[in-house]
Amino acid sequence: MSVISMVGFITISINKKKLEKFLSLFVAMASGTLLGGAFFHMLPHALTQDTNTLRTMVLLLVGFLLMYALELIIHWHHCSSGQRSEAKPQGVMILLADGIHNFIGGIGIGASFVADVKLGISLWLIALLHEIPQEIGDHAILLDSGWEVQRALAFNFVSSLTFLLGMLIVYALNTQLSVHYLIPFAAGNFIYIAASDLIPEVKEHPRLKVALLHLAAFTLGLALLISPKILEHNH
Repeated sequence: MSVISMVGFITISINKKKLEKFLSLFVAMASGTLLGGAFFHMLPHALTQDTNTLRTMVLLLVGFLLMYALELIIHWHHCSSGQRSEAKPQGVMILLADGIHNFIGGIGIGASFVADVKLGISLWLIALLHEIPQEIGDHAILLDSGWEVQRALAFNFVSSLTFLLGMLIVYALNTQLSVHYLIPFAAGNFIYIAASDLIPEVKEHPRLKVALLHLAAFTLGLALLISPKILEHNH
């Protein structure tokens, strides 16, 4: 997952307009996979592990609220700096936010691997689909902020290593606490990212054709995640 951060390198050779089209479709599909992962895989698994439905729903909302609070803090810090037009603060805040987000993601997916290897693999793939457009976007922002290519790649990679840190912490604590409680928490993270960050980014477009393509990509993301469940149920 950390190596995926290097995918930003392709932004150098791709035309800006083509990159924007590619990213918007990928973001739409990623939002579908995030919601599909949360509703078709993570929550059903959490509900089978914990008969206390209320606790599962509370943990889901805690995960959602934490991402909301994190985003508010980042926006507040960025605006209160009084340097909205400055490039450097924007680049630094992107890296900070990405590092915290990756750490939380590592905890959630690490818990999924500990609970069920199949669940962990499927959620890692879902996160991968989300990470690719995000990392490309982050790298593009760093370059636009005046960072050199090598510096942007290096700092983005370091920021992504917090994903591994989160997974290792969960693995180390596995014998000391029940990590399956983290699965609905991670589902809340997925739902927030999809509903608050990704869908608003692609849902409004002046051209109907592009808007329909985004809808199709979103639906494809959902279909990719519900298909294994349908096949599993039929067998």
